[in-house]
Amino acid sequence: MRLLLLEDSPAEYENLLVWLRPHFQIDHVTSVAGVRKLLAGNRYDVGLIDLCVDDSRDLATFLTVRELAPELPVVVQSGLQEDAIALEAVARGAQDYLVKRSFTAELVRRALRYAMERAGAERELRESRERYQLALAGARDGIWDWNVLTGTFVVSERWCAMLGLAPGEFGLEVEDWLLLMHPAERDAVWSTLQEHLAGATPHFEIEHRMHHAAEGWVWVRSRGMAVHDAAGRVTRVAGSQSDVTERRAVEAELVRRATTDDLTGLANRAAFLARLQEASDRLDGNPRGAFGLLFLDLDRFKVINDSLGHQVGDRLLIAVAQRLSLGVRPGDLVARLGGDEFAILAEPVDGPRAAEELAARLHRTLAQPFVLGDNQVFASVSIGIVACESKGGDAEELLRNADIAMYRSKRAGRAGTELFAQAHHAAVAGRLDLETGLRRALAEGGLSLKYQPIVGLPGAELVGFEALVRWTQPDGRSVDPSVFIPLAEETGLIVELGAWVMQEACARMAMLSRMHDGASDLAISVNVSSRQFAHGDMYELVRRVLTETGLPASRLVLELTETALMENPVTVADVLTRLRAHGVRVHLDDFGIGYSSLSYLQRFPIDSLKIDRSFTQGVPGQSGDEAIVRAILSLASALGMEVVAEGVESAAQLAHLAGLRCGFGQGYLFSRPVESRALDGLLGRDFRPKALPPALERPLAFGHRRRAGERVAQG
Repeated sequence: MRLLLLEDSPAEYENLLVWLRPHFQIDHVTSVAGVRKLLAGNRYDVGLIDLCVDDSRDLATFLTVRELAPELPVVVQSGLQEDAIALEAVARGAQDYLVKRSFTAELVRRALRYAMERAGAERELRESRERYQLALAGARDGIWDWNVLTGTFVVSERWCAMLGLAPGEFGLEVEDWLLLMHPAERDAVWSTLQEHLAGATPHFEIEHRMHHAAEGWVWVRSRGMAVHDAAGRVTRVAGSQSDVTERRAVEAELVRRATTDDLTGLANRAAFLARLQEASDRLDGNPRGAFGLLFLDLDRFKVINDSLGHQVGDRLLIAVAQRLSLGVRPGDLVARLGGDEFAILAEPVDGPRAAEELAARLHRTLAQPFVLGDNQVFASVSIGIVACESKGGDAEELLRNADIAMYRSKRAGRAGTELFAQAHHAAVAGRLDLETGLRRALAEGGLSLKYQPIVGLPGAELVGFEALVRWTQPDGRSVDPSVFIPLAEETGLIVELGAWVMQEACARMAMLSRMHDGASDLAISVNVSSRQFAHGDMYELVRRVLTETGLPASRLVLELTETALMENPVTVADVLTRLRAHGVRVHLDDFGIGYSSLSYLQRFPIDSLKIDRSFTQGVPGQSGDEAIVRAILSLASALGMEVVAEGVESAAQLAHLAGLRCGFGQGYLFSRPVESRALDGLLGRDFRPKALPPALERPLAFGHRRRAGERVAQG
């Protein structure tokens, strides 16, 4: 350690040198001027200063050194007659003083050591205070200090500013603090604080509202820790207060986004399931907690969305949400699960009947038309109900059961209601098994195609085939198409299934043409679904299949039902128009059993109508069926379309249809659907039944439109 020694007595210097040299590196000067020079370029750990030297005397000597080195711990030396001056020096900042000719080596060394220790402690305390003041000034938190013994409650300026108070405006009692708290949370804050004072918690912390002088209620986090005396009693609680209003607002917005449907403002699926699970948990063992769960699905929403646009569709969803909210009781929860699906949790309810009455009220609420800008729209819902009276369960399972009931309601007819029963589970389980089997069949080649001939009338010349998909399970049992085709539609598997059928059928027909010259003009008809059009790549699929198989576009016929046209009218019309321009032909299947809207025949590029077998079976003899067949043939002729009669099973039907100038026929009279390997044998076959009446005309090429008004030549 370095010692600055100011001493002008050689004898005193010699003594001090002997005593201190083993412990210090000593720089010795005899005047204040010498001190000034040393301090200009050196740093010392302690100074031993004689108050009376040649160029300075008494207190002025110390003050000069103090001015030159304010942080230097100094021990002063004085004579007996200078005792008062030495004490004044200590009062002005000297660490200690020694009386000359009365101190020993140990006394000097101890005085210097204590001077350095006290100076270090004072420096650390001063720095600590400075850091505390800086932290207090720069902290976002307000500081409070409660003297538990006196009840005084002291706060910092920042604490006051946080509540819009001027310094000194806040009272000094703990009651003043409590009065600023929100009344609904005051007891909770005080209770939490008392728990900490009792030693139940390591620290005090709680979020609550405080009154701001200008902004009303703000959210703060109050924290603190008790200070104990030697006896273990709490004497003080020191703490801080943080403004968390902005954070709480952000958190509230995040919660809102996580639990609210953006479009309608209703609860979303996650929030609904959470509330449903709470209701289910309360129900167990509590018969008063019975509740009703309603699953609602808008009927024909896709038609509205596609025909009027997504903006109108969104406005309809908003309007439906508003009516549903008005149609339930104040405590019931309405949610939008996604798309056009809604759910309602009604609690409590008095059994299934009350839930069904609520459903009936909602049907009436939605019966009035919705006026959406320039559009007037009618909307209905299919509703499935789960009534929980004694036992709850998993929320997801309850919602799934309500969905099952809704689906049964929709299949029974629109705007209906179905109450879930346990027996529905078996049907759902069977459906899931069937779906799994269909997926496996698609992946592992468990499907096959059969082909039914289509012939020209009246001569029964072969003009093409219709491709019909078949499914045989690994155990040899066949699944009827009327079962697995609707399942494929519902699950979306129809997209993959339809693509496979088209690829397989076109490839087989192209191969048949390469092997037999007589097959080069034969067409292949493939059924397509509205879901395939909704998938978005129908046009590219057809183009790719034709390119890969080499089949000319003119030999591919797409068969659609009226339902397919209705569900995606805009998309279907666009795709069909592009395909027609490419050469692909279009047939409208099952004409007459659906809506049979004449506008479809004008809006869509349709080449041919297919009379459903239910009408063909009634001719000749059934006047109603015969009238419908005549009307379809007359309409098709006027529009320049061809007609294919399905379900032709007798020579009498064939003769009658030929007499009505029906262009084409298909049915068991000509052939049942055959497997791919049997197609070769059909090419040279005579499909005419015995006793066929004289030919009336030669058929046109299969699927080509006549010009509107063109007459069929008599033959």
